Amino acid sequence: MFEMPPVPPEIWLIGSIEAEPFTRLVDWRVFHCQLPGLDGATTTHLVGYSPRNREGRVSSPIKTFDPSKRLVKTRSGRVYELLGSPGSCGDADHTWAAWLRINEATVVAEVTEQHYAQIQTHHVHLNEDPQP
Repeated sequence: MFEMPPVPPEIWLIGSIEAEPFTRLVDWRVFHCQLPGLDGATTTHLVGYSPRNREGRVSSPIKTFDPSKRLVKTRSGRVYELLGSPGSCGDADHTWAAWLRINEATVVAEVTEQHYAQIQTHHVHLNEDPQP
């Protein structure tokens, strides 16, 4: 039987998907990582800061990404809106480090720039003047 590892007191579980189906993140980043027991498969996670909840966040694995709307849907069903540019924040970094340690995960690659490039490409196309 799987047993959850102990969680440090400064880290807590977030509310249920029913209680919080949508969250906005600032100072966000995106990472591919490997978790034990997945036979080398990678999962992709958002890391960022939730201004509404005033806390760092790590998402469940990303399922879909809509760069035109800056929306990410995760395996849990939660939808995240990515505000502003990517960045780093102490609360989010601390939460990410704890999440990696608790889940015995390994970072394979940071893919923030690839996601941000897709957002910028969509933003440029939306703001271009139509050609005569």
